[in-house]
Amino acid sequence: IEAYEINANLHFHYRDYGGFVKSPVGNKFSYRFVLFSILCQLNFILYAVDQYIVPEIPTKLRFAYILYYYLCDMLPKINSKHGTSFSLNRNFYSQEFRNAMAHYKVGVYLKAHEIVSGDPMYGMTQKAFDMDFFQTKQEIVRELRVLSDQLQSFLKLN
Repeated sequence: IEAYEINANLHFHYRDYGGFVKSPVGNKFSYRFVLFSILCQLNFILYAVDQYIVPEIPTKLRFAYILYYYLCDMLPKINSKHGTSFSLNRNFYSQEFRNAMAHYKVGVYLKAHEIVSGDPMYGMTQKAFDMDFFQTKQEIVRELRVLSDQLQSFLKLN
């Protein structure tokens, strides 16, 4: 197991809501509880993965992208059913890239002539989005942060 440098200046606080008993969004299962769960997943990516781990490693983008990808499909369904208006920019939505992030990795996604040495993902983001790893990760994280803010505001958890 590889250990990464961490940001020791970050301090995390959490609250155990005891499931539905003391949930900040109500005491019964509802779409608000689902939204709260999504918010928790977003915050895990935004803080525990992206900010707590110092080096810019491919895993940061992999985790963020997979969450982004599935939220792109889920949000329209939530909005339609509950009359909400949560949004993500779908410019980075790609099933081929998602498959590379979740399963195939570099060897299946890139041909030898497409490999970019020095890039943390060897050119996968250039192929998918015509952007380098750092730009792509920054954009995906920005989208997740915007959605996190939308959810916090909607759930009145600011």
